[in-house]
Amino acid sequence: MRYLLIMCICLLLIPMPSYAQSPTTGHIVFSRWVDGDLQLFMVDAMGSQARQLTFDEQDHVLARFSPDGTQIAYLGTDNDSDLSHVFVMDVDGNNSQQLTDEYLDTSLAWVQDGTLIYTSERDGVSDIYQLELDTGVETQITDSPARESSPTVSPDGRQIVFQEEGKLILLNREDNTTQALTDGTTFADFPAWSPDGQHIAFVEGSRIMMMDMQSGEITRIVGSGFGIIAPRWSPDGAYLVYARGDYALSEVFAVRIADGANYQLTYRYDGYDLLPDWSPQYTASIPFDSDTPRIIYSGQDRYDQRTNIYMTNANGATPMLLTNFISALMPTLAPDGERMAFVAFAGMSPYGNPINDLYIAYLDGEVLQNLTHFEDGQAYFPSWSPDGRFIAFSGACCETTENADIFVVEVETGTITNLTNDPAFDGYPAWSPNGKWIAFASSRPDPSASSNNEARLFVMEANGSNPRLLLDEPVAISKPAWSSDGQQLAVVIEYGDVNVIELVDLATETGGHYQSTTLSPSSLNASLPAWSPDGTQIVFTAYTSYYSPLYIMNANGGGLRMLISDGNRNESAVWVP
Repeated sequence: MRYLLIMCICLLLIPMPSYAQSPTTGHIVFSRWVDGDLQLFMVDAMGSQARQLTFDEQDHVLARFSPDGTQIAYLGTDNDSDLSHVFVMDVDGNNSQQLTDEYLDTSLAWVQDGTLIYTSERDGVSDIYQLELDTGVETQITDSPARESSPTVSPDGRQIVFQEEGKLILLNREDNTTQALTDGTTFADFPAWSPDGQHIAFVEGSRIMMMDMQSGEITRIVGSGFGIIAPRWSPDGAYLVYARGDYALSEVFAVRIADGANYQLTYRYDGYDLLPDWSPQYTASIPFDSDTPRIIYSGQDRYDQRTNIYMTNANGATPMLLTNFISALMPTLAPDGERMAFVAFAGMSPYGNPINDLYIAYLDGEVLQNLTHFEDGQAYFPSWSPDGRFIAFSGACCETTENADIFVVEVETGTITNLTNDPAFDGYPAWSPNGKWIAFASSRPDPSASSNNEARLFVMEANGSNPRLLLDEPVAISKPAWSSDGQQLAVVIEYGDVNVIELVDLATETGGHYQSTTLSPSSLNASLPAWSPDGTQIVFTAYTSYYSPLYIMNANGGGLRMLISDGNRNESAVWVP
């Protein structure tokens, strides 16, 4: 099976695309390299709501939606023989079934009547076969000494185009006659029939080409040189989705047929996203519903680079834009669940420094007030008190510009009080559910700490008195988050360049300190955790590359799943109570 991956990678090298806004409907399935295996993922046409569909330790490639959109066929590795065979599963990844065995199967396609055609190597040659899923009856379609691959079936089911020795061949199924569509001067592969049956898209010399089936005219759609494989049509025929990349990295893009404009669908720091397919019919975006908890977060748009507050829910509902600032981030929710406070860029100070003020707004984005009105200051990581009267934040303001301290601002009056006023760094305040304590990270010296080179987890009374060390780790600690019952703290511990979320059990005090257990895998470089209102789940940011998706996991670290992966920098997610 590995030769399929090697074949794909050898065709990849990134040219720079021109970007367009994405279409907004439909879903796309593709293969993603995860921990040594190619797993199937699905995203919507905006690149968000990423879901992993397969999890077993084998490769899954060439996923293809069934004509009715309810199933996905793919090639999977047989764990016993390491040969690839045809599998089919429900569109949500459940009920996977192996349909073929014994031989090496190398490509596949659906027919409109719900049968499958695929290429299979037998006696040293690769021919095309057809399989009826209901009966299991297999029929050989071609019998040629040449190697055949990449079949695509016309919408009416009467013709098949496939690749043979670098040429595209048209097979008329009624009389079994064939004709060459390309002359083989340049290797052509990965044909895909348009939904209306009028065109064939294909790759020739790592360029996406389109052939008019009436006139035979060929038009270049995108690309030159190396780097492009496997185009597939959108259901309306307006776009093609494809993979492009190099030996170390490949990602999924789409191109608009009308003008050749591209948009990027998936983003990787390293590894491979390969062999996409578009759902055969438009699928509605995941809607909000009244029974699913909502989540707000800040996201930096990958096109205009503006950062604003968005809302989704725990099912990955299509995000809604709530604010319209140059930069609005780090939201926190009022106890009533009707208002949010966040940090927003408010201009430049007389001294040439950016000003970040605290704003309060309703959840529909209507701004109620600028709470701080700094002349020269910055606020970060606000946390609303459980009684709704105060907002704690870290920042440099109010004549303390050299080091970050923790402040509280009274919501009604705007009065600001410095709680820590320490020459060390103090940041990431988090109010306990009972309102008596504030957990925070601080680099202040502590006689009981093993080292004072990094920030440690501290807790103090809500008025700033009696700060004490809570967790002594020889690493940096940031962003604590209290569980709803106040018995646990999720904290971010920084091991060099890698962040993990650990759970501090406040019932395990030994000598004034507490034990912790790791929740998140180090591969996700997790940060900025937030508990669900019922205390069963944690949402967090994964800094896996130059963008940052949102993940959700259970409170014990299980049930990990991606929530939002749209190529934006998504951070500071919090649940709406």
